[in-house]
Amino acid sequence: MGAREDVVYYTAFDIVLIAAFAVVMMVYISQHVAGSTALEKNFLARDISLVLNTVYAAPGEVKYNYQINPDVADRLEFTIADGIIVVSDKGKDSPKYRVKYPYAEDIGLAKNPEWESAGISSISLIKQGDVVSVGSGLSLSQSILKCGDEKTLAADDI
Repeated sequence: MGAREDVVYYTAFDIVLIAAFAVVMMVYISQHVAGSTALEKNFLARDISLVLNTVYAAPGEVKYNYQINPDVADRLEFTIADGIIVVSDKGKDSPKYRVKYPYAEDIGLAKNPEWESAGISSISLIKQGDVVSVGSGLSLSQSILKCGDEKTLAADDI
């Protein structure tokens, strides 16, 4: 065997070894990530925060319905309050099962009193002026936003 043949064989062996390693790692990672909710909770908290900030920064009035996968909605609870979005497993109160992520601190956020975060299929965000109202699915209506009993905080009040 010549030196050129050795280089070809070593290069081919290296390529096969790298491809096999890549396939094994992809299978390993996909199995472990699919079973972990930490990544999913972190993604949802960040995504909802980004959507909430975008709705607040948009000019004019905005109505947005953030759809949540029914499988996810059955397993997770969402809390949006005090500048922090918390995504946690249902029925687990331990802090290690919660993921927290901040959203814009200057948002005047008005929550629908009927909003229950457990088992929701969507989060409704409606911006009118400097106030963003949060509710679930179709339970957020314009009449709730105009209700005199509900205290809404404007950005200047915070």
